[in-house]
Amino acid sequence: MTDAPERIWIRHAVAAASTQPNVAMNMVQYIRADRFEAIYATERAAREQTEAERNAAVADGSILRELLALAYSGFDNLYTDDGELVDNSTHPYIDYGRDSAETLREKIQERGRAKLDALAAHDTGKEAEHG
Repeated sequence: MTDAPERIWIRHAVAAASTQPNVAMNMVQYIRADRFEAIYATERAAREQTEAERNAAVADGSILRELLALAYSGFDNLYTDDGELVDNSTHPYIDYGRDSAETLREKIQERGRAKLDALAAHDTGKEAEHG
């Protein structure tokens, strides 16, 4: 099994370092340059992976927003021109493309409470009529 060219160069440089100080300095610079390239390549790969992961997460988020819009609001209540995904059928208006996840939850809960309040008021009115 043979050594890689870098190991051979480093082994010869170390052997020559005692008699030639410049060789030792060049060896250190060579190692530093080699490490820099490895670190740079690793960081670049990490950035590319992070960007790919971020793009995948954005795509997944868009799909989930579309599914939520269709499941909660229904196709008939959605304004979808020009890439919009908005339900203006009832207040509060829900913009599935721009509202944060927290805002979406708050608006859906507000709509749900309004429906429950309307049902409770309707049931109370019936009881008063038949009372």
